[in-house]
Amino acid sequence: MNDDGVIIQFKQLSCHNDTVYFTNINGVPQQMAVANILTVVKTGNNAVTMSVIMGLGALLGSVIGTTSWDGTSLEDKKGAFIAGMTIGFTVLGGLIGLLTKKHKEVYMNPDFAFDFKISPLAYKPGEKYYTVGLKIRF
Repeated sequence: MNDDGVIIQFKQLSCHNDTVYFTNINGVPQQMAVANILTVVKTGNNAVTMSVIMGLGALLGSVIGTTSWDGTSLEDKKGAFIAGMTIGFTVLGGLIGLLTKKHKEVYMNPDFAFDFKISPLAYKPGEKYYTVGLKIRF
């Protein structure tokens, strides 16, 4: 986001001295002064993470669940059930992960920094009272 509040999406980013060079979503190379940049945020989704978590959970659950099967008609199909559940929940986890976004702020211009912090109730060593603090920095 630049200092005008405009969000610029880019594919590639590099910084040399006081200039940031980037390729926008349309593939057009552009440049901007570092002083004009408010934040740089890396975005993505959780598809891989959710696929792995749900796939492993389904694998573990189906293995544990099939160990208690007794002489039913499903006895010969335990392997297919385990594989099907694992694959199905892995795909489902990937779809859910695509819908959840993750953001990581990789740069914040110190000229535009805003910090709001509420300090927890804390005991100051050597003093006999507790404090609650509020800190605002522009």
